[in-house]
Amino acid sequence: MGGKLAIPVQTAQDAFRESPRSPDLALEGVRKQFGSHVALHGVDLAVERGEFVAVMGPSGCGKTTLLRIVAGLETPDAGFIRVAGKYVYDLPVHQRGVRLVWQNYALFPHLSVRGNIEFGLVLRKYDRKVVNAKVEQVAELVDIAALLSRKTTELSGGQKQRVAIARALATDPQIILLDEPLSALDAHLRSRVQSELKRLQRRLNISFLYVTHNQSEAFSMADRVVVMNEGRVEQTGTPQDIFTRPRTRFVASFVGMNNLIDSKIVGFEAGRIVASGVCGQLKAPAPANESRPALGDPVVLVVQAAKVRRTPQEGHEQNGIRATLREREFVGSQVVYFLDAGGGLEIRMVVQEPFGHLEAGLGTPLELFWDIDDTVVLPVGAPK
Repeated sequence: MGGKLAIPVQTAQDAFRESPRSPDLALEGVRKQFGSHVALHGVDLAVERGEFVAVMGPSGCGKTTLLRIVAGLETPDAGFIRVAGKYVYDLPVHQRGVRLVWQNYALFPHLSVRGNIEFGLVLRKYDRKVVNAKVEQVAELVDIAALLSRKTTELSGGQKQRVAIARALATDPQIILLDEPLSALDAHLRSRVQSELKRLQRRLNISFLYVTHNQSEAFSMADRVVVMNEGRVEQTGTPQDIFTRPRTRFVASFVGMNNLIDSKIVGFEAGRIVASGVCGQLKAPAPANESRPALGDPVVLVVQAAKVRRTPQEGHEQNGIRATLREREFVGSQVVYFLDAGGGLEIRMVVQEPFGHLEAGLGTPLELFWDIDDTVVLPVGAPK
C-alpha cells in the first residue's frame, strides 16, 4: 500500500493535550500491509485506564503486528494512535509512554536484577539518587527487593517475568504491552504466574495490553478480550460475553468448544425462531431486532459442547436430536464425546468426571438434549 500516514486535522497543541477522560490507549483505523499481505485492516481498539485487555487469535491474525505498532517498532500505513490522549504516530519508542515486556523477557544476562531494572533510567541520565530510589520502589512493588543483587541467570521463570515488569515500570509508562509473556513457562508455573500477574496489575492499577494465543490466559486474567482473525477484530467483550455469546462464526469456532449447526429459518413462535437442518427442526431465542433473520434465511445455531446432555432437564424446554457415538477422548477432569449427527455434522458433548462414563459402545445411537435458551443464532452474513 505505502503512502503517507493519515494524520488528523488538528493543531499540534490540540494533538498533545491530554484529556482527563482519554483512554490510556486508543487506536483508530490502524492499517498495516507487508508487500501484498494486509496484516491489519483498519483496527479500532481502546484500553481504558487501569484496564487489562487481552488480544487473542490464531497465528498470523495480526495481534503481534498490532502490539509492535503500539510500541513504535512498526509504522502503520494509516490510522491514528493515541496514548493518554496524545497522538504518538511520529514519536520514537522511548517517548511513547508505553513499555513492552517481551516473550523471552529480553533481560541482560551480564547484569544483575538491579542493573536490568535501572537500565532505562541510566540511559536517560537520571541522577543516581533518583535511579536508586526508583529501583527500590518498583522492586518492592513486584516483590523482588530481595533479588536485586542476583544475576538474572539465577532466577526462575516467574522471577524473570517480575524483573521484566519492574524494568518496564521504572520509566513510569502509561501502559504496559505484553507479548505472550507466559509461553516459555511450563503448565504448572504458567497457572501460578497468571494469578500473580493479575494481582500485580490490579495492585498497580496500570493498563495492560496482553497478546496471547492461549484462551485460558485471556479469559482468566482480562477485563476485556479482543478476538482477532486475518487482521480484523472479530469481537470485543468481557470474557463471559465472548465465551457465551459469540457474534461471528469464527469466534464460535475458535473460542471454547462449540457445536455449529447450519440451518434455515422455517418459522417463528413466541420470541423464538424455528430452524431446520440435518438434525431436523430446532428452536432458539430470536436474535435482537437489528439482526433478526427473516423466513427462509440461512443461520448457524451455536451450542456449547458442555450444554449437551444425555437426558432432558425437567422444567426446561429442550432441543433434542439423535446422533451416533463415534469417539471419546479423556482430558483430565472431562470426557469429550464425538457423535455423528448425519449429513457430515459432528456433535461434541463434554461431560465432567466422575460422571463421564457412558454405558454405550462406539457406533451406538444416542438421544442428545440441550436447553433451547442455550442456543445462539448467528446470521450467515456475519463475518467468517
